[in-house]
Amino acid sequence: MRYLVYSVFVFVFVSVSISGQVVPKRTISSNYEQVAGRNSRFYSKVVGAGRAAEGLRADWQRDLATVRREWGFKYVRFHGLLHDEMGVYGEDKFGNPAYNFQYIDTLYDSILRIGMRPFVELAFMPDKLKSNDKTIFW
Repeated sequence: MRYLVYSVFVFVFVSVSISGQVVPKRTISSNYEQVAGRNSRFYSKVVGAGRAAEGLRADWQRDLATVRREWGFKYVRFHGLLHDEMGVYGEDKFGNPAYNFQYIDTLYDSILRIGMRPFVELAFMPDKLKSNDKTIFW
């Protein structure tokens, strides 16, 4: 926990130093021995893993199995599940929708086989379904 607090402090300090803004000095203190509420250990259950399409690679699956075995993570989170590279949505020559969940099924099957579960994030919609090129939180 001390390393986490130290890391956050360093990140904030470096961020402020880089921005060049003068920030008034303040002191933050904590008592590691006193528990204010229930101690959630969510961070020890979920691991982030980049983009969904990467999960189709054998080396990614091998590494995830190692993470599960050695660190005990239960869930894996990634983005781009609906991205074009996953091939979920297309259109035929008449413009009719054509759905293909093969890559998602393959990815989810590999995660379940490892003994983990996907922490589902619905993001990066297919290009043919977007209303414009504006993005938020990019």
